[in-house]
Amino acid sequence: MFIAIASRPSRRQEFGEEWRLLGIQALLEMGRYTNALELLMASLDRYSSSVQMRLLGYEVLLRNATPNMPPMLLQEINVLAGGRAWAYRGPSDLVALGRTALLLGAEPRKVLEQFFDKAKRQIRNVVKPTSRAATWHWTKTILTWRRRFSPKA
Repeated sequence: MFIAIASRPSRRQEFGEEWRLLGIQALLEMGRYTNALELLMASLDRYSSSVQMRLLGYEVLLRNATPNMPPMLLQEINVLAGGRAWAYRGPSDLVALGRTALLLGAEPRKVLEQFFDKAKRQIRNVVKPTSRAATWHWTKTILTWRRRFSPKA
């Protein structure tokens, strides 16, 4: 049911980008790679400047065994970020740009500092944790990022 909702526009207006991203991720998790590719192509037309959509598209194309296309999406993200850096300052976009930089071979320490740490600061400014559980959740998320992307000593 969720996939049907996320995959089609409502009668009154088009769902936001987040719904499309969730729909594509759900299709991937269910192993419906061809359906995910169809939804991705329609979504890329609608959200042509979305770095998050292109990064998810990289995964969709890999799972659909299209060898030449995934690196092209990463290069498109790099071009978009280079020409419109001001448009990608939100935490989700910063994480997508950081993941892209890692996939393109950037140094993990620089990626951590330039993208993930900025995203962490923005999340702390946007979400004011009011409980210890919320504080623990965000701290755990950031520590996981650091462990995953920090260079091994």
